[in-house]
Amino acid sequence: MEKIYVLGNLNVDIIMGYFEKWPSIGSEVTGNFFDFRYAGAAGNSALALKRLGFDVYVISSVGSDEFGERFFLNFRKEGINLSKCEKSKKRTGMSVGISFENKERTFFTFLGALEDMNETFINKEVKEIENSWIVICGFNLIPFFQDKRFLETVKMMKEHKNKILFDPGWPPEGWNDGKRQQAVQLAALSDWFVPNLSEAQAISQKSSLKESIEYFKKQGIQNCVIKLGKNGSQGFTLDRHTLSAVFQVGEIKDTVGAGDLFNAALIKGITLGWDDKMAIKFATFYASLCITKMGKERYLSFEEAYASFLKEV
Repeated sequence: MEKIYVLGNLNVDIIMGYFEKWPSIGSEVTGNFFDFRYAGAAGNSALALKRLGFDVYVISSVGSDEFGERFFLNFRKEGINLSKCEKSKKRTGMSVGISFENKERTFFTFLGALEDMNETFINKEVKEIENSWIVICGFNLIPFFQDKRFLETVKMMKEHKNKILFDPGWPPEGWNDGKRQQAVQLAALSDWFVPNLSEAQAISQKSSLKESIEYFKKQGIQNCVIKLGKNGSQGFTLDRHTLSAVFQVGEIKDTVGAGDLFNAALIKGITLGWDDKMAIKFATFYASLCITKMGKERYLSFEEAYASFLKEV
C-alpha cells in the first residue's frame, strides 16, 4: 500500500442547509439538513485517499480537548495515521458551513490549534519524508503556509523526491498581492496545482478560465487542473496539452469537500500509471459521483467508483 501524506487543516465541520438566500442580520431561519463532521480539507482528503487504497498520514494540529480526542479516535478506526499530528493547548479548529439551495456554501471558521502549525513543527514532521506524495491544503488557514520560509520547506520536500499536489483554498479575508504571489510560487514548485475557478481567477486576476490558464502557464506551473463545479474540470499538463472533463451522474446532495475528493482521485489515477487525460477524467467522475451521496457515504472505494467509471467512458 503506497504511503501518502496530507499536510493541512483538520477541523470540526458543522454543516447546515439548505437555505434559499442569506438571512438579514438579527433574523433567524431554519434548515432541513444538519451534519457534524471531523474533517476539514486535510480530513476530507485523508478519508478519500484511504478509501482509494492509500496508507495515509496526516500532518496537522488539533486541540487537547474533546474534539481533538475524537479526531484521534475516529481516524484510528478508519486506519488513518495521526502520529504526525500534534495536540495543541488551543481548542480544535472549527468551521461552520452554510449550504444554499443552489448547492453553493459559505464557511465561518475558527482557527484555534491550526495557528500552532509553525515552521519548527512542520519542518520536523516533513524532513524525513522521501519518495512520497504530499498533499498541501489549507493554505489560507495556516499562517506559516503564507510565510516566505514555507517556500524553503517545499523546496526541501522536492529535494527529497516527493511529489506535491497543492490546493490553495479561499482566504477568509480575501486575496491580496502577497497571498497571490505566495500561491503562484507554491504552485510553480508543485507537481500539480488544483484550484477551483474562483480561486484561479482571484490568484491570476483574470476574468476568464482561458486567461487564467494562460497566466498559470507563463508562471512556470507544470500541471494545473481548475475545478469547475458542475461544469467539470479543465487545465493543462507539462506538455501544455489542454485537458477537460465533465460528468453529471445524478442529483447533487453534498458538495462540501468536493475539491478534496477530486484531488484524492487525481492522485490515484496518476499512481496507477494512467495518462494525465484519464487521471483527470477519473478525478472529475469520482468527485461528481461522491457528491450524490451524503456524509461518510461520499468516500467511495476505488473498486466501486472505477466500476461505475468504466460504464461512462
